[in-house]
Amino acid sequence: MAGESESGVAAGGQEGRVVELDVRPDLRRGDEPFAKIMSTVAGLGPSDQLVLYATFDPVPLRLLLRTRGYEAEAEQLGPEDWRVVFRPGPGRSGRRAR
Repeated sequence: MAGESESGVAAGGQEGRVVELDVRPDLRRGDEPFAKIMSTVAGLGPSDQLVLYATFDPVPLRLLLRTRGYEAEAEQLGPEDWRVVFRPGPGRSGRRAR
């Protein structure tokens, strides 16, 4: 489930929302969360950030979203517990996610 939290500052100093999405329950059930993630990304504004919680470091997703102008920072919180923050990169300002 996606949720919004406090505003954050994106590249270029623009403020945007911080949208959190926890797909760990989906992954633990064996469900594929890709559509849910991409739907959330599609709803992001040009200055919004996505904080994704997963059971692994989603390197292919990080690479895909890099092609859409996002920078990612992954942090392992536990054995099957990752937080990945996707922020708009410098070239992303003013563009919407697709």
